Amino acid sequence: MQYRRVLILLGLLLVFAIHCPAAVQEGLLLVSSNRYLDAFQFFLSKDIAYTNYSLMYQAAHIALEYGISTNGQWFSFSNPDGETRTYYFPIENVLIPFTNQYHKDLPLWELLSRYYGIGLWKGWFSTPKAIASNLLLTTSNALLLSKRTTPDIFAYQALAYLALGNTNQAVFILSNALNQYPSNFYLFALQASILRANQRYDEALHLIQRNYPFIKNRSQQEELFLLSAQLYLDLSQPQEALFLMERLLSTTTNQQGLFFLLEASARLTNWQRFNERALLLFELNPTSDTVSRISEFFIRFKSITWGEIFFETAIDYYDDPLTKGTLLFYWAEVYRNLGITQKALSTYEQAREQFLLITPPPTESITLIDMMIYKTKNP
Repeated sequence: MQYRRVLILLGLLLVFAIHCPAAVQEGLLLVSSNRYLDAFQFFLSKDIAYTNYSLMYQAAHIALEYGISTNGQWFSFSNPDGETRTYYFPIENVLIPFTNQYHKDLPLWELLSRYYGIGLWKGWFSTPKAIASNLLLTTSNALLLSKRTTPDIFAYQALAYLALGNTNQAVFILSNALNQYPSNFYLFALQASILRANQRYDEALHLIQRNYPFIKNRSQQEELFLLSAQLYLDLSQPQEALFLMERLLSTTTNQQGLFFLLEASARLTNWQRFNERALLLFELNPTSDTVSRISEFFIRFKSITWGEIFFETAIDYYDDPLTKGTLLFYWAEVYRNLGITQKALSTYEQAREQFLLITPPPTESITLIDMMIYKTKNP
């Protein structure tokens, strides 16, 4: 990993030193010391107007290589001492203005391809087909300018065709590229995803297991853990999925990993472990979406006793009426879906009481509760 980082830094220095030698070298020294937050802040401070190509390229590169994002616009960066900050940095809007002046610059098209490709892979975009079209344009430009083979570019092209519904073209590109680069992460991870979509779970799992030792990037390792856990659940092997997610969660609090762990625990009827992790998940992300998805497990597996333990524990932990009201509403939903009518009605009423404590009261939530009370009384 250290050798790869040195090569990346040397390459970037050669490409961009002619534009802004002192600033680029100073910033890349921060990167080489793993001070990613400081490095990102440094490049932004040198160009607050986003007009210097080499500086903005560096900032975008750091964002994609070392930042953490869920939407491709807000990125979190850290330093070795644990300091972490989040910045708004819309990579597409920052880089696209440079494409006219630097339309023959290969690193620019590769970086844009990487942004679109990673974003499609991680689900950053609300309009994936439009992004896929942009991705095909940037990868085509990169391949026209490139005098060397670029396996990631082939993977991004395949991903774009998948997003556009052209599976045959995606498979064709992947097959050809995998013959040359069998251990490229995006290539074989995409191939595994296609195999899973075709219900060829064992083949997908074997492909991941064969290539995992070659992957040194921690974020990519986590993605393979998640995909493997998903495949084990597909194969009705929840114990294997549970083991993988416990390993993953010993070093991170990946929320998708927590949901897979909940699924595996529920299938194994290990409800004590389920509740421990469900409480952690809700603590990390106390939103209605999170508690709704947790509630679905209690409904699907008809686990009312452990559902009551979860909601009682969670409600005692929070003081604000919005969180309490949200928890009570979904607790009532569990009762309603399991046919426990009277408890559902009384819990809906408690949820309404909590929402009425908020100033101003959330009228949409209260209206929804009234509708659910009517629906419960008149099934």
